[in-house]
Amino acid sequence: MNFRWNITRREQLGRLVDGEPAEVHASVVDELRMCCSRVIAMAGDARLVFIGRSPEYLFDYLTGAFANTSWTNRLAIVNLSLKEFGSKSDELAPATHLALREQLAAHRLTPWDVASGAHPVALIDLIYGGETFGKLTGCLIAWATASGVGWRAVRRRIRIVGITERQRTGLRLWRWRTLDWASSYRPSALKGVSVPYWFWTHLGDSTKKVSRPNPPARWCDPEMERPPRGADFIEALRIAVALHDLGRSRTERDALAAAISAQPAVRDAWCRTLAAELRAASRPKRIERTFGSKQRVRSWRRSTRPTSPVSR
Repeated sequence: MNFRWNITRREQLGRLVDGEPAEVHASVVDELRMCCSRVIAMAGDARLVFIGRSPEYLFDYLTGAFANTSWTNRLAIVNLSLKEFGSKSDELAPATHLALREQLAAHRLTPWDVASGAHPVALIDLIYGGETFGKLTGCLIAWATASGVGWRAVRRRIRIVGITERQRTGLRLWRWRTLDWASSYRPSALKGVSVPYWFWTHLGDSTKKVSRPNPPARWCDPEMERPPRGADFIEALRIAVALHDLGRSRTERDALAAAISAQPAVRDAWCRTLAAELRAASRPKRIERTFGSKQRVRSWRRSTRPTSPVSR
């Protein structure tokens, strides 16, 4: 199991995040907010499962924004690198497949969980070649078939949200939704979110990550269960905490709610409810007194009022 700091529990971080909070550029925050609002709208009323290390910014930001809402437990991040998965050496190693299933089970991604969960599962990641989604969904379908779970029921509950580099439209434009593995899904289950090139590379290549890389060769390595050390990991952790705190702020929650309300999905009740929860989460709760409670307070004041002495 790959270790990742739980930034919602500050007592576990100790002195790693002491000092001045990390700064995140305003342009990154604006693009991150817009990207998150579109991902939420494209995923629909589903669990948001981020795959790999690239979407760490989105996960950390949303864990703060969704705090104290009904979406608090809908977020998960699965640090898996499936680029090397499926080679001949891996196919001959049952321990590799078992380690993958254990990691998926830890995030409630077994075929039983996907098929019978309260909400569909939206798998979210940056897309370059489209291999990750194909291998991951193929593993889930094969696991369901071997376990006696209806693989069609599992596939119906899966949604794919790919974050891609924004390009000019044209006939020769490469589209990941035309890949072989994607042809087995309904078009409505495959959604794309395009972002500027600088932001796509910032998420995927430029930023330091909180977790270690987790390729198949390290899935059985006990070292992956220990906290990572080093200046780069600590810097990434400080940025993750800053994004989480930013997402919890009243100003940012209002801005995210406005961005979500601007999406076409606002016609659905779940989207309007989420936007309302975000606006209300950071505001103090109002205590409404009923007429009966006011009468009780008044009667108590009358009974405790000192009486004047009787004149003689």
